[in-house]
Amino acid sequence: MSHALNSIYLWFSNEACLRRTSASSIMPPDAYLTSGMKLQEDGKLEQAAHHFRAAMRSLPSKEGGWLAAFNLGRVLNDLGRPEEAQQALERALTGARQAKRSEGEIGSIWYNLGVVLEDVKGEGGGPEPTFSMNGDFS
Repeated sequence: MSHALNSIYLWFSNEACLRRTSASSIMPPDAYLTSGMKLQEDGKLEQAAHHFRAAMRSLPSKEGGWLAAFNLGRVLNDLGRPEEAQQALERALTGARQAKRSEGEIGSIWYNLGVVLEDVKGEGGGPEPTFSMNGDFS
């Protein structure tokens, strides 16, 4: 078999294998959110972050994507990655507003965003806040 044909054959074989693997490991979108919360409780933060990211990709903001982003932000901050946590919490805030969530839920996001920003300032650097007090991001 020529090198080019061998490469094409290997590519198709790998694609078929990847499709079988990913198709068998797909969970319903809300299951990613639920399993992420369980992993977070169990202290398996890297795995929880992976599940929350999967939930964010598969759930629209109005249907729980904002909650996945919120939990991802908390987990990333616990993992010592405040810049990523800030981005996730900003996305959660935007999604929660679009979903018209309660003031208490939005307040909780603001509180956690403040905790992240305090952690960043405590490290002597990091990103400056990219929003105004009325929540407009720039």
